[in-house]
Parts: sequence; C-alpha cells; structure tokens
Amino acid sequence: MKTGSQSMPGRKKEIQLGGETSGLKRKVAEALTSLNVVFHGNITGTRSGSQFASDLRNLLISLDGELDLKPVSGRLFLPPDYNTDSIDWINAIVISSTGGNFFRSLLHNIRNSPGWLPAGSLNLHMKNFHVAHIARLAINMEMLVNCYISMLEKGRQSEFGELSRLAPSATEFFSTGFSADQMESKISRELDIFSPEDEELGSERAYKFSIVKFLPAPMGQIRPTTEFFGYSDIRDKFRRYFTKFVAENENVPLLISSLPGLGKTHFTISYSLDQQDITLILCKPHDLEEPLENLIGRLEKKAPRKFVLFFDDIDPKKIDWYYFRTNVGGTFMLPRNITVAIASNYEFPANIISRGRGIIFPLFDEIRCQEMIHDFLVSLGMRNPSKELVSVIAADYLEEYGQHVFDELSPRTLVRYLERYNSSTEKRKKTLEMSKQKVIPVPDSACFYDANQKVIERLAKSL
Repeated sequence: MKTGSQSMPGRKKEIQLGGETSGLKRKVAEALTSLNVVFHGNITGTRSGSQFASDLRNLLISLDGELDLKPVSGRLFLPPDYNTDSIDWINAIVISSTGGNFFRSLLHNIRNSPGWLPAGSLNLHMKNFHVAHIARLAINMEMLVNCYISMLEKGRQSEFGELSRLAPSATEFFSTGFSADQMESKISRELDIFSPEDEELGSERAYKFSIVKFLPAPMGQIRPTTEFFGYSDIRDKFRRYFTKFVAENENVPLLISSLPGLGKTHFTISYSLDQQDITLILCKPHDLEEPLENLIGRLEKKAPRKFVLFFDDIDPKKIDWYYFRTNVGGTFMLPRNITVAIASNYEFPANIISRGRGIIFPLFDEIRCQEMIHDFLVSLGMRNPSKELVSVIAADYLEEYGQHVFDELSPRTLVRYLERYNSSTEKRKKTLEMSKQKVIPVPDSACFYDANQKVIERLAKSL
C-alpha cells in the first residue's frame, strides 16, 4: 500500500506540522515494532490469518507516508490519490471491530491469533514483555489516530462539503481512557497472562502490588510502635483497630486524613505490622478503582491469612469510588480476612466516611510538639522530664526550622531533630544547662500557626 504525493484540484491549504511530525513518526515506528511482537509475525492479508493485524499494519504504513507528505486539508472529504489511505484503513478497522473499541478488538484478536502463546508457556519476564508491548501499541494508536484526525480537521475547507469520509465513531473507537498502569492490569486479566503460580505470596510481611503481581517490600526503615511519641489518642486508635481486625471483631475500612508529615503512612505500616498475623499489601491509588475487585478476590482465597490493603496519598476527588462502594458495604462485603486502610491529605466524601472508621490527626502545634519531646525523653530513661527542658528543646527545634535546617514543622521533621539531639552530647548538655537558667526560651505558637497555614494553602491550590 502506498499513498502518492500528487495534488488534487481544490487542495489549496496544507496543515503545517513542523516538529510535531517527527514525534508522530517515532510513535508509528514504536507501534509497528510492538505490533510485530504482539502478533509474533503472524500478520497476513487473508481473513484466515490475522486480518486485524494486517489492517493495522497498513494503517500505520499509510500514516507514516502521509506524515512525510504533510496531510492536506481535503483528505477527510476527497478520495485518496491511490487505492487506499489512512482514512480507509481506520474505517476498515472500526467497521470490522469485534469488541466495540480498539482496545477490546486488540485483545480479542490477540487471544484468537494463531501465533499467540498461552500463559503457561511463558516465563514471568516474557509475560511482562508482552504486556508492555500490548499496552504501548494501544496507547500509541490512541495518540496517533486522534492527533492525526485533529490535524486534518483543523484544515477543513467548506468547498469540500460537510460529509466526511471518516467513520463517525472513529475518534471514540481509538480512545481507551486508561492510564498505562490501568491498561497493563486490564491486559493481564483479560488475556489471563499471569498463571496461579505468579500470584503466590511467600512469608514476607509486606508486598507491593504492581499491575497483577505481588513484589516483596522490605520494611527495614519503618519505626517500631515503641518509637512513636506524642499523639497518644491516635496511637491508641491505631492499636485498637488492628488488634480488633486480627481478632475478627471488625474489618471496617480505616480512613486516615491529616496534613502532610503528621505520620499517616508510618502509623499505618508500623501498627499493622505490629500484629504478627497481618500481611501488608501496598497498593497504588488507582488500584482502589477497578483492580480492587480482582485484588479482593485473589486474597480472599488465601484465608485464614489476613491482609491489610494500604492505599496511601489518595486524592479523594480524583478517585472513582464506585468499586470501593460496591465492595464495601454495598453489593458485597469485604471478606473477613481483608481490611482496607486509606490515607489522604484531604477530607473524604461523606458517602465514603459513612463506610469506614475515620482517624483525623490534629494539627501539629507547640503543645503536641512538647508532648512528643516529653515522651521521647521518657524513652531515654528520664522518669519525669522537666517542663523547662522540654520547652528549651522545642525552642531549639523551632530555631533550626527558622534557619532552614528543616522545610516543615511536623512530627516527621521533629523525629529527625530528636535523632540528631540524641546523638549529640554537646547539644544535650547545652539544652540541659539552658533549662536551669532563670529565663527559658519557649516555642512560638504563631510560628506553628503560620507553618500550618502555608501547608493548607498549598494543598488548596493543588485541588
């Protein structure tokens, strides 16, 4: 198949692509490479072979040639210079669709391709390799077709008439609406690429959930619960929650919200792993959507082993909560061996809060700062640390913040300060001497207020 460079009557204006052409041609080359890998070279021109792959290959070759020529404004309305062009191939793929859209048609044709290898014949690396190529092919086709059609429509001329050669549903047909991670997850499920042995969990305490795999997640840097200071009411809530889950008294989801740096992530990981019967699964935010059902179904089969699905750093306004509401107190209930913990810097919607148990961290101010310092000193062996010493240490921490040693006032940075304090004999001696003087520095409440306001304003701008 080839497209010519001869001009036709009425083609007066061309779309100027500039540097955009080279980017699209690179995507064409990537798509052709992935197409060959996905169909294992089984690209024929007969209906008994992979006609879908053949049509797709012809479309890509046509696009590549037309990008060299610069697409003309009349291509959507006038016949091609030769037998067929990209518009014809797009229409052919849309009309012969077996799945309703390009992504579904792609998966259908891969599954039924004579060259497709069953899941059991591929090792894990080859499975990942094929999933990546399928996803790249789908993503590139969406971008190529939609960008090219957009280019042509920009040059629409009234003298060509109003009736386009392009099938009305073409743009929608090639749009997937998925992110790369979501697409790879769907591909793996639809094609049953990952066999049962791939999803077995070992004896590790924590795993990352990636696409459809469980990857061990070492937790060496997480502080034990004995090294959390202050926030005694919050610590009690976390301890009671995970203790009750292990005892099968409740598995209502845990919804945690606070400003950044107050300890949502560390509290959840540390207090869940403090229960020896819990396995922690670290999930990505989008796994809270459609992948949630598959994940729950797989882990339910592994009872009596207990799992905490932890979704960290969620933006509630960007999540499709349909799957959560369906599986948590909706059409279905969470299996007794699974619970869900969700952490966010923002408030949760009312219809989500009603399905879980909320923990809201109070703001970090001069009072909670001194409570943390007091508990820290007790952990070092001091039975009754003086208020003066606590005040001096808090003021010193605040001074270092003012000197830009830390970029925020939060339990996170206070812990880092206290670690340095504990390792510095000179600093400990200095603060002890200052605590015995007549005039003692105190932490400035206004400084905490201003720091919290900056964080709140920054979060509001990110919405």
